[in-house]
Amino acid sequence: MTRRFLSCSMAACLLAASLALAVPAAGPDLENARHQYLGVVNANAVLVRSGPSANDYATLRLDKGAQVVITGMKFDWLKIQPPDGSFSYVSKLYVERQGDGNSGRVTKDNLNVWAGSGLTTVKSALQCRLARGAEVQILGEAEEYYKIKPPAEACVWIHQNLVSPLKNLTAQNPAGQTPPVSTDDQNIAAVPTTGPTTAPALTAAPTTQASEAVAAAENEFDSAETAYKANEAKPLEQQAILPVLASFEKVLTSEALPMSMRRVAEARVPYLKNRQQAHEKLVAVRKAQQEAEARLKAMGAERQELEQKLADNGVAVFTAVGAVQASSLQQGAQTLYRLTDPASGRTVVYVRATDSKVVLQLGQFVGVRGELVTDPRLDVRIVNATEAAVVDPAKVNKGVTAQLLPPSLLIKQNEARTDARQ
Repeated sequence: MTRRFLSCSMAACLLAASLALAVPAAGPDLENARHQYLGVVNANAVLVRSGPSANDYATLRLDKGAQVVITGMKFDWLKIQPPDGSFSYVSKLYVERQGDGNSGRVTKDNLNVWAGSGLTTVKSALQCRLARGAEVQILGEAEEYYKIKPPAEACVWIHQNLVSPLKNLTAQNPAGQTPPVSTDDQNIAAVPTTGPTTAPALTAAPTTQASEAVAAAENEFDSAETAYKANEAKPLEQQAILPVLASFEKVLTSEALPMSMRRVAEARVPYLKNRQQAHEKLVAVRKAQQEAEARLKAMGAERQELEQKLADNGVAVFTAVGAVQASSLQQGAQTLYRLTDPASGRTVVYVRATDSKVVLQLGQFVGVRGELVTDPRLDVRIVNATEAAVVDPAKVNKGVTAQLLPPSLLIKQNEARTDARQ
């Protein structure tokens, strides 16, 4: 057992050394090593990442037995060619679709190519840059981006403990051409290797557990992000903000959450708290409006009931009465009049004839019926008249009454009530 463990460790060391000798350890643009290797994933649900760190977002998962082409190494991470199922993002603005729409041509210099992910919506890892005129294979669309087949220069990353080396590909291809890798190749086990095809359990187990913890944290983040986007598509008063806020707060408690997702979650939490406050204020305002409308409706019903009783007793009920005078306030196509107190000439209310059948003549004492509103621009009360009739001022308080009465007639009404009590 000890001899087998030493043999495996030596194989990993030889692979790391052959890759590290050819490639500088630092720098975001890591060139390919002189030697390329075929490797096999030795655990299930292994995360492939957009960069050489557990904080870089995952792009897809690979199961045990999947084969990858290793082209370089940085720290404890292996640089690999994007496996099947990988894709990249490029801006739609700088790609001109051609033919049947499945291919395109780059229209600018140094077009950024971003690592795509089927596990998260984050797209912030720069994979490479494409020159003007470069051809791309379009796989789909996502907002302002095209999903494309990863260019030859693109790469993704996987932890070295989760891959076991199978064979050196460069030795069989001196020109540097990497042969296609088939996951169905049943003869791969017969190829001589420098060590066993599976990594020791003592080395892989902790990394596998960490990988599963990260996968769980990423799944929780994706669920929270999906709920967040669905919520944002609704009007504010229909949004269920508190459950989404709780989801992001729970996500932030996980130490396994990648840094890129943590930053998104940290930005979401204060935003959602502010949205919740706005939501509560809006709900309170809407409730107050509904209560006010209900009160007005009740008052209107009561007024109609009283008017009906007065009408049954032979009393004509109007919204307002007064002498018709011209108004210097005019707005819109309809003429605005004033109903005035005949004793003082002061305005009681303004009248707008909303029906062509309503004709008001200057100097007449009339009663008008209609909706009484306040014009916010003119800051005056207006009756939108639907009916008007000439009335006798002497009958006001006897056979004629109104919601708005001229002050001089209102005084006579109070006097009449006093005389009646005496």
